[in-house]
Amino acid sequence: MSVYFQSIFTAFATFLVLAFALTVPFLIYQYRKYNYINKFRALILYSFLYYCLVAFYLIILPLPPTRDTCSWIPAGRQFYQLVPFNFIKDIIKETSVVLSNPATYLRILKEPAFLQAFFNAILLLPMGIYL
Repeated sequence: MSVYFQSIFTAFATFLVLAFALTVPFLIYQYRKYNYINKFRALILYSFLYYCLVAFYLIILPLPPTRDTCSWIPAGRQFYQLVPFNFIKDIIKETSVVLSNPATYLRILKEPAFLQAFFNAILLLPMGIYL
């Protein structure tokens, strides 16, 4: 969990610099064009910039400790999955959940296969709100 908090803290630290560098020229342009600054639009712009930074850093950070990451990967390895809803099959395959036994359903909340799919959905949820 500390890796995720480190990424979020890094995003917040760089957000302060990037928010000033990217949104101040936009706000100056808005002020010269309309003779006022829409505070709600500025808040939405700041929050969208922060969301993009956090999403980027959660995906990219932490970087691997070495630069030679290609030697770890076997030849012909596939990293992407193009079959829709195949994550459900992966969750059932990788967990100890028995579909006929409802008492095992709570175990799925701690399984890495479920958590990956759940947090990917949570990561994309704000993008739908901004659109």
